[in-house]
This record gives sequence, C-alpha cells and structure tokens, in this order.
Amino acid sequence: MQVGLLITNGGPHSAEKWAAASAAQIIQIGAEAKGVEALEGRKLELKIIDLLEDHHAAVQTAERDALKDDPAARLETAIDPEGHDLDTKVEAIATLARGTPFEAHFASDTVKRHVREVLASHFATSIHIERSWHRDRNPAPAA
Repeated sequence: MQVGLLITNGGPHSAEKWAAASAAQIIQIGAEAKGVEALEGRKLELKIIDLLEDHHAAVQTAERDALKDDPAARLETAIDPEGHDLDTKVEAIATLARGTPFEAHFASDTVKRHVREVLASHFATSIHIERSWHRDRNPAPAA
C-alpha cells in the first residue's frame, strides 16, 4: 500500500496534481526496475497522467457548476463518483497499456478493480474538497 499526501495552499488541488497522484497509485515503478521495464513503466505513467488530467478537470468543473446552479441542494447531495463513468476510464487506462510490457497486467480484472477503486476514491475526495472550499467561501448566515 502506498500512502501519500497532496498539499495545495490557498485552493483545491489542480487537476494536474490529482492526475499525478492517481497515476502514482495505479502504476508504481519500483526502485529495482531497470532498463526497458523502467523506461516503459515511466512512459506509461506519463500517458496515464495525461489521460487523467482531463478526467479530474471534468470532475472538478462538474462539481463547481453544480454548486453554482443550486448550492444548497448540491451540498445536501451524497457524494457519488459513479456519475463520472468510471468503467470507461478504467478501460481507457487498459487501452493505454496495450502494446507495452504491462498489457496483461492492466487487462486483468483484479487490476481493473484496483484502478476503479483509486479513481472512485480520488474523484469522491475531489468532490468533497470542492464542496469544502465552496462552504469556506460562502459561510451560512448566522441564525
């Protein structure tokens, strides 16, 4: 298990930062990896980051838009990353791995479940952070 922290002062994490954090939990290049395996792993990680940057940006934009439209209702809505088509994103990552030494790994159901769990967790956390920042900027009036 890999543990990490994202720190962003003065606002929510950027989509780029989220993408790098997600990719780091999806593909981990061990210190012992050498040669072609290490190089191919790093190339794949960069492709995953590039792919996920747009997806994380879409999650953030959707949440910000929903908060603008009806903040009270949105803040009462359960956080649910399922509306962000997780399965399609998992398949897109498996597609990126095709033709690499990691193709079979990313095609396995176990790895696909892991990728889905990482994305669901990170998307849900991103949604939560967007709501927290909204609340901080728009405190409820005193009763």
